[in-house]
Amino acid sequence: MKKLVALFTLSLAVLTSCSTDNREDYISLDAPSFEVNAKRLAVTTAAQANTRTCASAKLWAAQTQVAGTLTISTDDTSIFVKYETTSEWVIDATHLFVGSLGDMPITPSGNPRVGHFPYTQTHAMGTNVVEYVIPIDAVPDCFSVAAHSVVTKLNDAGNPIYCETSWSDGTPVGGSNWAMTTTFCKSGCTSSTTDGPVRVGR
Repeated sequence: MKKLVALFTLSLAVLTSCSTDNREDYISLDAPSFEVNAKRLAVTTAAQANTRTCASAKLWAAQTQVAGTLTISTDDTSIFVKYETTSEWVIDATHLFVGSLGDMPITPSGNPRVGHFPYTQTHAMGTNVVEYVIPIDAVPDCFSVAAHSVVTKLNDAGNPIYCETSWSDGTPVGGSNWAMTTTFCKSGCTSSTTDGPVRVGR
């Protein structure tokens, strides 16, 4: 009986530990037009023709653990934002802001309201790759990306150990948390401050 109680307590802790980050802000809102492609890492798809890579950035879990990579690319009609975790991490949910930085939803204290981000999705257990496809005309010529996710670390047997908040690397947004954002321009798919494709990371 004690083992059952302990197991229940551990399971409850895993389920609730990832819900503390801005949990009051998780509100279902009408989202703009976009597509989400989610899959396990083992599943591959053909690369989009004529896609230009803007940048790739590390996905940081709990600020100190590299959980994967965020890649931003464009073609003539779409912007592609792809989360891809390493094999020991899976993606539970993604919250993505792409647009003018001044339009990003924030709390009075300056923290991003990730539950109000326009591109939001929960994902099936075992998801390692999530790609958002956004019409290129839906964002300004120069745009900011803030990529938040909830990720779970797995043990060698593939069982969940714990979950964490994750942000892609970039410039701190401010406020009282560690949210980050990066700005890019569609023209030539270059950084707003650097000529040519850039790699963002520590």
